[in-house]
Formats: sequence, structure tokens, C-alpha cells
Amino acid sequence: MDQATPENELSEEESSNLVYAFSAGNPFHPGESGTAFAGRSSGLLRSSDGGQTWEDALTSLELREPLPVTCVITPPHAGSAGGAHVIAGAPGGVVRSVDNGQTWRAVVFHTPPPTVSALAESPNYGEDQTIFAGTVEDGVFISIDCGLSWVGWNFGFLDLNVLCLAVSPDYTQDETIFAGTETGIFRSTNGGRAWREVEMPFGYSAVLALAYAPDFAHNGTLYAATEDQGVWVSIDRGESWALLCAFDEPANAILVFGSEIMVVTGSGLHHSTDQGHNWHIRCASPDDEREITAVLAPQGMAPATKILIGYMSGEIETVVLPPA
Repeated sequence: MDQATPENELSEEESSNLVYAFSAGNPFHPGESGTAFAGRSSGLLRSSDGGQTWEDALTSLELREPLPVTCVITPPHAGSAGGAHVIAGAPGGVVRSVDNGQTWRAVVFHTPPPTVSALAESPNYGEDQTIFAGTVEDGVFISIDCGLSWVGWNFGFLDLNVLCLAVSPDYTQDETIFAGTETGIFRSTNGGRAWREVEMPFGYSAVLALAYAPDFAHNGTLYAATEDQGVWVSIDRGESWALLCAFDEPANAILVFGSEIMVVTGSGLHHSTDQGHNWHIRCASPDDEREITAVLAPQGMAPATKILIGYMSGEIETVVLPPA
């Protein structure tokens, strides 16, 4: 089995705590150039050289102790360079930056403030300034002012433990949002004002990640990665589901590049080039002690493409993909 080639990693002293998520501005070239952020149990890291080196992003807040960052997004904003706005989720609310992570402002949610576990922006963020936040135990919040203020929108939500969010690529027309929770999936077709549970064939299982096909507006294709039931696909906007691939471990994330799909598990990156009919491990975890928890692949999965991989240990490395 081909192994990907690691190009760099954090020093042992810097390697601590789970890497939850990556996000990057556009353009971003892993291992070469561009700004990226990595949310970890011990805080938020920032790289200005394509992930070659990393530093604490939140020094301007002068925090007394590390702030766990569970999710981060870099929505492009009209009138500024791509990725100039950065919003990161943490216990109690979010921290936001409007200067590409140079300075930050904390925005605390209502009392008792929840832990923000997922973030997703409107595809028309530059105009509508809309962001959705999933929380642990308090459902979904929405901001229509670039994250400055938030309100909870949970009518119809039966499971308030939100693990992931996915805003439709055609949101300006269909106002559709999906939320993965500890027990399944909920869907809103009116911008989050009301939610309805999606009936899943496997009953109840934690949904860890959701991803749309690029042409979701036309073919209605949506993918759901679960903790213990594999990866499922819907071709009718979540009305019905079929098993795409079974895994014997949690599917932590799913990335879609046209007909190519990548599922991230602790043991490796599982790659399909034919819409999920056949799979192989494109990149395996270096060893049992380094479980993969997050991946950033802005240029896709072509041979020799560079991606960023984050591990349970807190390490981050640039990996060169082998042939498919």
C-alpha cells in the first residue's frame, strides 16, 4: 500500500492536543503559501506560509489559559482579501477577526454560554453576512452581522447536541441547512427558523460530518459520515438514504471533489474516484498512536498534490499524495 510523504510537522514541544479543524483563505497552497488556521484543544494556530510554520493566533486576547477551539471558518468578505474574516468556535461563544487573524474580539453567547461545536457560513456571506453555529446542548444559533451577535433558532429541534452543519450551496434560493447531531440529522428549508428530523435507515447514530456534491442544486446529492454506521448518501436532498461505504471506525470527515470522495478516519484517508463504488486507502496514519482527526485539501486529491493533516496528538504535517 502506497504511503504519502510527510513534508513537515510541528516540534514535539508544540505537539499537544487534538486537531479539531482546519480552514484557509483563498488562495492557499499547502506547504508553500497562504494563510491557514488550525483549531486544537489547546487553542488556535495560524500559519502565514502555507502550513510550514505555526504560531498562536490568539495572542492579542491575552488569555490567562488556553482556549479550546473546536471549529474555524474563513468566509471571504466583500471588499476585502479572501479569508480576511475568521470566526472560531470555543466554549462560551466565538472569537472573530476581520484582519486575517491579526487581532481578535470575543463574542459570548447568552447565559449559560454553550460550547460552539460547528460553524458554517452562507455561500453569499459577503452580502448577507450570515453564519450558523452548532452548539453542545443548545442547538443552532444564527448571526446576520458577521458573527457580532447571535440568536438561537431551534423550533422543531429534538436533539440539541449539534456536531456538524452544512449550508446548501444554493442557499440563497432554497434556504436549506442540514445539522448532524448525536442521534442523526435535522433539516431546515427556511434558513434555520424551523427544523425537522430526517429519518435515517439505521435508526439513531451520531453524524460527525456532512458534505454536499458540488452540483447539489441540480442533483440533490448529500453525504453523511457517522460514528458507527459508515457513510451514507442521499440523491433527493435528504428524503431517502443508501449506505455508501461501511467502516469499522468513526468517519470523522468527508470531502467531495466532483466524482471523487475522501473519507477521513483515524487510520487513514479513504479515497474513491467513482462516486463511492470502490475505495482504497490513499494515505494511512503513520502509526497507531497518531490518529488522523482533520484534513485540509484545497487543491483536491490529484497525485503529488499537497494537503495538511492534523492528528489526535496535536501534530500538523504537510503530506504529498501518492498516485491514486
